[in-house]
Amino acid sequence: QQERDSGGELCGKDDHSGSSVSGLRLGMATVCKGVKKNPFAASELHIRSWDIQQNNCNCDRKATILSGMAESDSLMTRTKTRHKVAENGRGRLKKSERRRLILLELKLRPHVRISELARRFNVSAETARRDLDALSDDGLIDRAHGGASAPMLGHYPSLDERANARVAERERIGRRAAGLVQDGETVMIDSGSTTIQMARALAWLGTQCTVITNSIPVAMTIGHGLPDVILCPGDYLPAESATIGTETLEFLERFNVDRCVIGASGLSASGPTETVRGFAAVKRVMMQRATNRHLLIDSRKFGRKGLANFGELADLQSIVVDAKPKGDLLSALDGADVDILVASPV
Repeated sequence: QQERDSGGELCGKDDHSGSSVSGLRLGMATVCKGVKKNPFAASELHIRSWDIQQNNCNCDRKATILSGMAESDSLMTRTKTRHKVAENGRGRLKKSERRRLILLELKLRPHVRISELARRFNVSAETARRDLDALSDDGLIDRAHGGASAPMLGHYPSLDERANARVAERERIGRRAAGLVQDGETVMIDSGSTTIQMARALAWLGTQCTVITNSIPVAMTIGHGLPDVILCPGDYLPAESATIGTETLEFLERFNVDRCVIGASGLSASGPTETVRGFAAVKRVMMQRATNRHLLIDSRKFGRKGLANFGELADLQSIVVDAKPKGDLLSALDGADVDILVASPV
């Protein structure tokens, strides 16, 4: 009776504040009385409250998942759009990548046409023609009407064959050339049988320098000595144990060096020349990046002309030889102010 009076008293006190507040208070009082009479009602009340909270959490979780799915779909749509843009040609290959793919294509096929390359790379015919002309100038391909083909060269002795010929003369030239390099200098050395002899002499002298080379035998030989060695990346040429191609050239162009030491297939009044595929381009870049440029060549190559010219006599500071040139070649060297360093026998 006291509880009922208390409940009624509570309701009575709130009558003047409005019917809705009065109804809420009455409901609370009723619940409280029910709880006191039936203890299990409290548990049921908590369970219902928990269910309501869980339903609210589930709704929030579903909303979050749906929002994430919508964002994921939007991202996929944007990605697909970018791929379509690239396929439509707006994301074109770089020049170096196009030329690398052309060289790869010529390893699989005997001939490529300008029209095919233009369509494949989504570039103009003029751009494709310039790519082929550049690769041809580097001695990497043979230009033909409307396209290009892989170079068809006559037999030229491999690195092993050349290394076993005129060994004494090459050793003398190598020792003389190694003496040009000073401690602390940076040197580019290309691939060749005579430059390998120079690398051996450089390692034996213990000159503390940095060598950048595209020749694996040169790198391995110098690696046994004090010099630091940087080996160029690129396409591997098995017969010469060397790297060539666009990647090699771009790598060399990053450096400025004190000297470059290079070989050649021939030397005439018109300049040094090279026959091995891809070597002319490597030598040309090395000469451009060096302050002093030295050519190592034995006397049997005097007057010979290889496939590709990679410079003028005036581009050289010196030639290192086993015997002094004669005749027109000597006159041309004197006119170009090239030092002639003759390697004397030990």
